[in-house]
Amino acid sequence: MENIRYQVRKIHPFATKGSTCVLVTNQFQCERLIRGGRVIADIIGTDLCVLNIQNSTNPANPQAIQHLFNVSSQNGAAMELLYSDNAYQTICQYIRDNKISCVISGMPAGANSILHKIWKKFQRVHFFTVNAEGKMEEVIHRQTHGVAEEVPAVQPSELELR
Repeated sequence: MENIRYQVRKIHPFATKGSTCVLVTNQFQCERLIRGGRVIADIIGTDLCVLNIQNSTNPANPQAIQHLFNVSSQNGAAMELLYSDNAYQTICQYIRDNKISCVISGMPAGANSILHKIWKKFQRVHFFTVNAEGKMEEVIHRQTHGVAEEVPAVQPSELELR
């Protein structure tokens, strides 16, 4: 009987091709996103980049942007600042052009957030959100993730004890 050797390979659920990208706004608290992105990039073995998109309608916050550049640098990430009035199109193009495999963002602003559209468009990209407390979770339900369900108001007549 022959000796058969088996080689055990660790199979990682994430593709190690491409980069991990963190989407930030021009707010100081976005540093929690960059730190979360560093964790994901280290786990899956990708480079880390940070993307901020400025438009003509929202005023820039130069101090916050400089702070995010510094935090990006401290976490080994290259930060890019792009100017566009169409954030959705710009983010989609960036994901395609840079072969992004994971994206980290904050929570969607509501049911009509561009994040939901991006999540649905890129089925092969892994998305993560980081909430205000710093808790990170993978986006599984791409259409409803991060949208609080409205709880119907209870009428006093419905509170009768039986």
